[in-house]
Amino acid sequence: MQYKHGITMTKKYIKNIKKSLVIVLLLSTWVNKVTTVGGGGNGTLIANEIGFPSGWLTIYSTEASRNVFSLLFEGNEGVAIGIGPLLVSVVMVDFLIEVIKKIINSVKKSRESK
Repeated sequence: MQYKHGITMTKKYIKNIKKSLVIVLLLSTWVNKVTTVGGGGNGTLIANEIGFPSGWLTIYSTEASRNVFSLLFEGNEGVAIGIGPLLVSVVMVDFLIEVIKKIINSVKKSRESK
C-alpha cells in the first residue's frame, strides 16, 4: 500500500512503532509497582515492577524505592526483563496513538465540512 509522496506502509509503521517504544520507555520511568516477594526482617526481597501499561521490567532489591534510576544504578539484587510484556506495551501504545489520530482526523473532517 502506498501513501502520499511514495512512503510505503511498512516504513510508516516502523516509524510509529519507534515512537511507541520511546513513549513506553519514558512512561516506564514514572510508573512503578512495588511487591514484597518473600523473606522477613532484614532479608525481605522487594520486587519493583516497572512498565506501562504492563510491567516489563522487574528490579529486585532489599529497599523500597519509587525512583527507577536509583534502583538500576545504586545497587539491586537482580533485574528481570520481560520481552513479551514489553512488546505488548509497545503494541498497546501504538494502538492508542492510531485511535487518537483517527479521532483527531474525524474531528478535523467534520469541522471542514461545516
